Amino acid sequence: MPQLVSAGGLIMGLVLVWAELRTRRDGAAPRPGWTHDVTIAVRMFGAMALFLVLVMLGGYLVAVTLFVPGFLLYVARARPRTAIIYTVVLCLVLAALPSILPVDLPTGLLQG
Repeated sequence: MPQLVSAGGLIMGLVLVWAELRTRRDGAAPRPGWTHDVTIAVRMFGAMALFLVLVMLGGYLVAVTLFVPGFLLYVARARPRTAIIYTVVLCLVLAALPSILPVDLPTGLLQG
């Protein structure tokens, strides 16, 4: 399963890099907000690193339960009700996933 997700992410990343390079090659001047884009990219990298630390410590379900509402509220500026509903539905789907597919969700160091 991780290989399937990684391959999809790699393909999408390559498509986005190709589109950016094509835009720059066509003579488009650098956008004035480029440094803002880099700042956002660094923050997103930090957020993903935090998620991985949460998975390592508490396991996948605990990490999703903590990370998703925080990310939705802070980055996506979602309403609290939306963040709660989205988190509950996602946690229910992820909790049911091991019984549907032969997938073991990662457990954290604090879980055993």
